[in-house]
Amino acid sequence: MDAQTTVGDVAALAALIQALATHELEHPDADLAALPDDLLLDDRFRAARDATGALLIDPRSGRRAPATAQLQRLLAALRHPARRLRCQRELAAVQRLIDANGATRQRAHARHGDPQRVTAHLAHAYPPPTTARPAIAATGR
Repeated sequence: MDAQTTVGDVAALAALIQALATHELEHPDADLAALPDDLLLDDRFRAARDATGALLIDPRSGRRAPATAQLQRLLAALRHPARRLRCQRELAAVQRLIDANGATRQRAHARHGDPQRVTAHLAHAYPPPTTARPAIAATGR
């Protein structure tokens, strides 16, 4: 996973990981373990290179399928665990990452040839804390 550009993106991925871990603990998927290591390595490369545009091995069919279709199926399977973990809102935000990840959004801001738009957008995504605590108070001195 790349570094995320917003706290909401981090929360979405954290919800995905928590719901997936819960789902796998409750329903171990033997199909995933059956994929040979070389295919998993190739999928990792394709995912890193092509992001959500990647064609990855579908463990059920053994054929390449769009990552987005596999993610949609996964999100549907994770709705129940997410509800029990109380992170369904954050899990739903994964769809936004599928549609336009951080890199895609940054490129959209830079499309007009002004890199300052990208940095301005990122600066607004992380507002400063509302109350600053002095460092001395934190150390007790």
